Amino acid sequence: MPITLRLTTEEIEKAQVLARQDHRTRAAFIRVMFLRGLAAYEKELQSATV
Repeated sequence: MPITLRLTTEEIEKAQVLARQDHRTRAAFIRVMFLRGLAAYEKELQSATV
């Protein structure tokens, strides 16, 4: 499902460059970054509650 995401011009440019290096679209790259960040956040929450 598409969502709207606010990024600075610099963040968009950086995502575009990194996406090209990873042979992904910018949207696919941003999704991967979200999923990695989400996994790290969930791990952090588990560590805080243990």
